Amino acid sequence: MLVRSRPGTNSRLGFAVARKQIPKAVLRNRIKRVIRESFRINQHRLPDRDMVIIVRRPILLLDGPELNSKLEKHWNSVIKKCEKF
Repeated sequence: MLVRSRPGTNSRLGFAVARKQIPKAVLRNRIKRVIRESFRINQHRLPDRDMVIIVRRPILLLDGPELNSKLEKHWNSVIKKCEKF
C-alpha cells in the first residue's frame, strides 16, 4: 500500500491489480470489490490521504475473512502512522 498526503477533505483509493499477477478478470474484480467495500466501511476513520493498493499473487491464497482482517490491519497502520505527523 502506498500512502501520500493530499490537500482536501476526503481520502481516496486506487488499485494496481496487474493481469500478470491475477490472470482471471473474475478474481481481479472480486478482489477490487472486497477492497473497495472495506475502504467504504473504514473511510470515516481514515485521514485525508491518497492510497494505492498494489495487489500481488499471494492474495489468491486468502479467503474473505482473512482478506478483511489483513485490510483492517493496513487501515489501522495508516491511521497510526498519520497520527504521528
